[in-house]
This record gives sequence, C-alpha cells and structure tokens, in this order.
Amino acid sequence: MVKLKNRYALVEILPGGSVSNTALTPGHIFVAVLEQVARIHGDYGAGAVRSSLHVKVVDGDISVLRLPTDSAHLLLSSLPFIRHINRQPVTIRTLFCGRSIRSCEQRLLKQRRKELSDAIASAENPAARQSIVDSIQRIESTQS
Repeated sequence: MVKLKNRYALVEILPGGSVSNTALTPGHIFVAVLEQVARIHGDYGAGAVRSSLHVKVVDGDISVLRLPTDSAHLLLSSLPFIRHINRQPVTIRTLFCGRSIRSCEQRLLKQRRKELSDAIASAENPAARQSIVDSIQRIESTQS
C-alpha cells in the first residue's frame, strides 16, 4: 500500500480595511484557494490540488492547510494572489510550509513569542510594558 505524503502550510489571513476574519470558515478558504489555483494553473492545477487540499485549522488570523506533496508548489504559488475570501478583502501571507502540523505549531509559537517580545520592546513607557507582561502571565496561568 502506498502512503500519500502531505505538506502543511501555515498561513496568516490579514483582513483588508476594517473587516474582521471571524466570519471565515474552512469552506470559504477552500473555495477561494481552489478558484485561485484554477485561475493561475488551469484545470491541471485544480485537479491536482482538489483531491488532497484540506483546511485543517482556522483560528482567528491563522489557518493550516493540508496539501499534496507533489502539487504543493502549485498551491503555494497561488496563495499570494488571493485578494478576496467570501467577498471580504484579505491578504494572505505564507508563514511556513512543513511536513507535519506539529512543525507548523512550533513555528507559530516561535513567531508569536517574537511578536510579544517586539511589543514589549516597543512599549512607550514602563506602565505599558508591565501591562503587556501581566497579560502574558495571566494567559500562561490559565493554560496550565
């Protein structure tokens, strides 16, 4: 029996304007990605991607896509050209493409830690810095 190999793409979906991403569902993302692959790579690209494309996680501005290894380049080359999902203006950034969901999770944690340290470093006064640190500690205490 042949094992199908997959890749997992960690993407950030940034809303355009004042629109939030709360209304995006896996189905909306799937349709938008498939349409864009078909637009750029034609029927061949859509057929190659359709069988294994799966939106695994949609959480706020982050999404994880499972894609086939052999046609991953078709999908990844199409992602930057997606401008609308469910008639909402968006910008998609590919953050990471890995072999497992776990590797995507580790990369996301690394990026979020960097964003938090940048926020602490750019705080304008000690009270704002302390407020950020207190928020982080509150989150960590509720998760453990």
